[in-house]
Amino acid sequence: MTPEHVKFHRFMVWSRLSGFAFFAMFVFVFLRDERSGPAFDLGTSIALQVCAFAMIGWFIYQRYYKIKHGIHRYG
Repeated sequence: MTPEHVKFHRFMVWSRLSGFAFFAMFVFVFLRDERSGPAFDLGTSIALQVCAFAMIGWFIYQRYYKIKHGIHRYG
Protein backbone atom coordinates (compact mmCIF):
# COMPACT_ATOMS: atom_id res chain seq x y z
CA MET A 1 0.00 0.00 0.00
CA THR A 2 1.15 3.51 -0.74
CA PRO A 3 1.67 6.04 2.08
CA GLU A 4 -1.50 7.81 0.96
CA HIS A 5 -3.51 4.62 1.34
CA VAL A 6 -2.04 3.99 4.79
CA LYS A 7 -2.98 7.50 5.90
CA PHE A 8 -6.43 7.11 4.36
CA HIS A 9 -6.85 3.85 6.29
CA ARG A 10 -6.10 5.72 9.53
CA PHE A 11 -8.70 8.34 8.61
CA MET A 12 -11.24 5.60 8.02
CA VAL A 13 -10.49 4.00 11.39
CA TRP A 14 -10.88 7.30 13.24
CA SER A 15 -14.01 8.13 11.27
CA ARG A 16 -15.57 4.80 12.20
CA LEU A 17 -14.55 5.15 15.84
CA SER A 18 -16.14 8.59 16.03
CA GLY A 19 -19.28 7.17 14.41
CA PHE A 20 -19.47 4.39 16.99
CA ALA A 21 -18.87 6.91 19.78
CA PHE A 22 -21.67 9.09 18.39
CA PHE A 23 -24.03 6.11 18.28
CA ALA A 24 -23.13 5.11 21.85
CA MET A 25 -23.65 8.66 23.13
CA PHE A 26 -26.92 8.93 21.18
CA VAL A 27 -28.22 5.78 22.88
CA PHE A 28 -26.89 6.89 26.26
CA VAL A 29 -28.54 10.33 26.00
CA PHE A 30 -31.96 8.83 25.38
CA LEU A 31 -31.67 6.16 28.07
CA ARG A 32 -30.65 8.46 30.92
CA ASP A 33 -32.95 9.97 33.53
CA GLU A 34 -32.81 13.76 33.27
CA ARG A 35 -33.99 14.33 36.84
CA SER A 36 -31.18 12.30 38.42
CA GLY A 37 -28.41 14.78 37.69
CA PRO A 38 -28.62 18.02 35.71
CA ALA A 39 -24.83 18.37 35.48
CA PHE A 40 -24.52 14.83 34.15
CA ASP A 41 -27.29 15.61 31.67
CA LEU A 42 -25.38 18.65 30.43
CA GLY A 43 -22.14 16.67 30.16
CA THR A 44 -23.71 13.90 28.10
CA SER A 45 -25.37 16.42 25.78
CA ILE A 46 -22.07 18.22 25.20
CA ALA A 47 -20.29 14.88 24.62
CA LEU A 48 -22.96 13.97 22.04
CA GLN A 49 -22.36 17.25 20.19
CA VAL A 50 -18.58 16.78 20.26
CA CYS A 51 -18.96 13.25 18.85
CA ALA A 52 -21.31 14.53 16.14
CA PHE A 53 -18.95 17.31 15.05
CA ALA A 54 -15.98 14.91 15.12
CA MET A 55 -17.83 12.44 12.94
CA ILE A 56 -18.80 15.13 10.44
CA GLY A 57 -15.30 16.64 10.42
CA TRP A 58 -13.59 13.29 9.83
CA PHE A 59 -16.03 12.50 7.03
CA ILE A 60 -15.41 15.82 5.25
CA TYR A 61 -11.62 15.60 5.60
CA GLN A 62 -11.66 11.97 4.48
CA ARG A 63 -13.54 12.93 1.30
CA TYR A 64 -11.17 15.83 0.66
CA TYR A 65 -8.11 13.61 1.12
CA LYS A 66 -9.60 10.93 -1.12
CA ILE A 67 -10.22 13.40 -3.96
CA LYS A 68 -6.86 15.16 -3.50
CA HIS A 69 -4.83 11.94 -3.80
CA GLY A 70 -7.00 10.20 -6.36
CA ILE A 71 -8.03 7.29 -4.18
CA HIS A 72 -11.02 5.84 -5.99
CA ARG A 73 -11.58 2.77 -3.91
CA TYR A 74 -10.44 1.62 -0.50
CA GLY A 75 -8.05 -1.31 -0.51
